[in-house]
Amino acid sequence: MEKFIVILCIGLGGGLGAVFRHLSVELFQGIVGWPQFVAIMIVNVLGSFLIGLAFVSLEGTLRRNGKGRLHQVAFSRRLEDRTWWPDGDQTIPPIEQFQFDLHLKLLTGFVITGCLGGFTTFSLFSLISLKLFQAGDWWWALVNGFGSLLLGLLAVIGGFHAGEKLVPRR
Repeated sequence: MEKFIVILCIGLGGGLGAVFRHLSVELFQGIVGWPQFVAIMIVNVLGSFLIGLAFVSLEGTLRRNGKGRLHQVAFSRRLEDRTWWPDGDQTIPPIEQFQFDLHLKLLTGFVITGCLGGFTTFSLFSLISLKLFQAGDWWWALVNGFGSLLLGLLAVIGGFHAGEKLVPRR
């Protein structure tokens, strides 16, 4: 039953994320007048920032055993060195631990995999890049490809750092 509920949360989040992506692209492309590839790049970079922010915020708030899912990464080691990072609090009863784990699964499924996974789009980015290459717009295709990757990586790092600042201190 738990897996079904997680899948339902992912599906609901994915639907919402896809709708917000469509509306955002319409805003940037239709109202502001930017080319489609720029609108998609902005959406993907914004989604990358939000994924970094959401990941750190959810892990720092709900992960109670001190071992975040990225505990091998330098960013997470910095978090674990801080006194406010959860460190396996032995005073938490097992049922409360289960509730934190379940909330984390449901929220990460809904927010990260669902909403933000539906909001960002690698497939449309790839299709637009191909269309730019086929149209002979090599320069814009390269700008789109490298720009999206570089800006997306910088955005997720920025979101991670912003999340570090926003996680409540314990």
